[in-house]
Amino acid sequence: MCGIAGWAEEEGRVDRAVIALMCEQIRHRGPDGHGIWISPEASVGLGHRRLSIIDLSDAAAQPMANERGNIQLVFNGEIYNFRELRHELEAAGHEFKSQTDSEVILHGYEEWGADGCLEHLRGMFAFALWDGGQKQLLIARDRIGIKPLYYAELPGGGLAFASEAKALLAHPRLSPALDDDGLRGYLAYGYVPHERSIFRGIRKLRPGHALRWQAGRVVERRWWELHYQPQALDGSREELVAEIGRLVREQVAAHMVADVPVGSFLSGGVDSSTVTALARENVGNALSTFCVGFDAGSQDDLHYSRLVAEALATEHHTMQLTGDDARRLLPTLAGVMDEPLYDPSVLATLVLAGFARHHVKVALSGTGGDEVFAGYGWFASQVRYARQRSRLGPLWYPLAMAANPMVGLLRRLPFGMRAPGALKLVGRSQPERSFLVRGFFDSWGQRRLLGGGVDSAVPDGEHLWVHQRTWRPDWPLVPAVLNHDMCSFLPDNCLVLLDRTTMAHGLEARVPLLDHGLVEAVFRIPWQELSSGDGEKRLLKEIAAQLVPHEVLTRAKSGFSPPFKVWLREGGMAALASELMGGALAEDGVIEPRFVELLVRRRALRRWNKLWLLIVLEWWYRRWIRGQPVPAAAGVG
Repeated sequence: MCGIAGWAEEEGRVDRAVIALMCEQIRHRGPDGHGIWISPEASVGLGHRRLSIIDLSDAAAQPMANERGNIQLVFNGEIYNFRELRHELEAAGHEFKSQTDSEVILHGYEEWGADGCLEHLRGMFAFALWDGGQKQLLIARDRIGIKPLYYAELPGGGLAFASEAKALLAHPRLSPALDDDGLRGYLAYGYVPHERSIFRGIRKLRPGHALRWQAGRVVERRWWELHYQPQALDGSREELVAEIGRLVREQVAAHMVADVPVGSFLSGGVDSSTVTALARENVGNALSTFCVGFDAGSQDDLHYSRLVAEALATEHHTMQLTGDDARRLLPTLAGVMDEPLYDPSVLATLVLAGFARHHVKVALSGTGGDEVFAGYGWFASQVRYARQRSRLGPLWYPLAMAANPMVGLLRRLPFGMRAPGALKLVGRSQPERSFLVRGFFDSWGQRRLLGGGVDSAVPDGEHLWVHQRTWRPDWPLVPAVLNHDMCSFLPDNCLVLLDRTTMAHGLEARVPLLDHGLVEAVFRIPWQELSSGDGEKRLLKEIAAQLVPHEVLTRAKSGFSPPFKVWLREGGMAALASELMGGALAEDGVIEPRFVELLVRRRALRRWNKLWLLIVLEWWYRRWIRGQPVPAAAGVG
């Protein structure tokens, strides 16, 4: 696990000092070492920050070259099948100088080419490879999007890339200007989706994509895509559970490989408890486990995590996050997250990562269990609404046609901000209904919020573009909704959250439930065998039944989220609303404070979600657009 950065120029020379500065911005990703390679003609430079996990010797340092020195690599991630690939490559005549997984990418590229190398890799990765013979730069990202990769086509020519956007902003030809499309994406979804970023001129390389830069020309392509290909079961339900359980067990074992201590995040939910139980099978001594609780709301996570820890005999560590801690962490969080992220669990995960880093260097996470095994409440809501629509029979379509214009009229009334909720049942399209179940500001709300300060000409339906892009009308509803989660919410929200918060502390997080082979196997199961459409993760719970206490299987789903709604209602946190109305966003004309006041006074959605989304945006804007300094990332307690 590391941080990477680089710069290529068709004409002109790259500057080592610039690459060094880019790498310094992501020092937290690799505090154990650093390296820079510049091509002989100075047309390409690669930089690396190292977090030593496998092969701690200098032989594993990067940038790393092949035997002839004509191919150079910088790599972030872990390749879990690297030993098998190494044996195959050695049999083909390749010589290795280290014991690290990074080196299989170099020799795999030589042996199989770009496409073949990518297809062989099993793990999480983002890498850049310079082929001096072809004068070609290849950057690529893993199938699921576990590891991040940003890039920018530079003004005046050239290409720069980095693990985080903040490193690109250190380049002299880039500046932290607000991107209107990225802003609208955040307001709609609570994260910046797909290839967009919040910074003008900077883009993400999407999961399962590769980009080739050659002679100043950029070609991006998709090299992996998830398919729903249901196959009739060959055996019984018990055999299906055993087979998927075997895959989960194999992946947890593969994710335990490291030359440093490995622990596990344990919230006491089904996902983290299953991963922890299987991890415990692979260690001879006590496994370190970690959980964060809160000073308000439910204490279920602490209770159930202790229950599991006692059953598995782990070395369990807990701490508590308070509302005061959360308020104090907001500026720090803005520095860690160089793109705004609504998800309140980012606070808890940042604290948890800092806490765990005192004990281990690698932590397993159950992230991905809900997306793969259908565990979200909004998933169940959409299935329920679909069933209700089916009961309406032929009345559904005329009701939908009548409801949409009526909502436009209702919005003019005092209670109109809640009017779109009616469309959850009779919205005209599945993307529209999906957004209403889980989205934030639609096009109408964005126009009101943005006023005339930025590009406020938000097209009707702009808020639906991600749902429209990921919607699969040829799939049944259950896998189609899962596809959206896998293609957008998971990589752009959940995995961004996990990567930034853990790497801020130099902690490697691993996600065995997101192995692509396991994901593909689940998507070959008829959806009726996976889920009843109730968000209960029936298949995963059957796998977990022999591994964890029964109480974990029957507990109510809570997520790993602080009680931010309670904190917002308390005096100290509620004051942030007033600060927002007179804050940097309002001063610079980005948002319309009168709309924010209306939002607060009427408590739109009655759950404070939109207010929290804007508070996060405010602190991000102060740090990255206004340039106000913030404290370094730090644990609490």
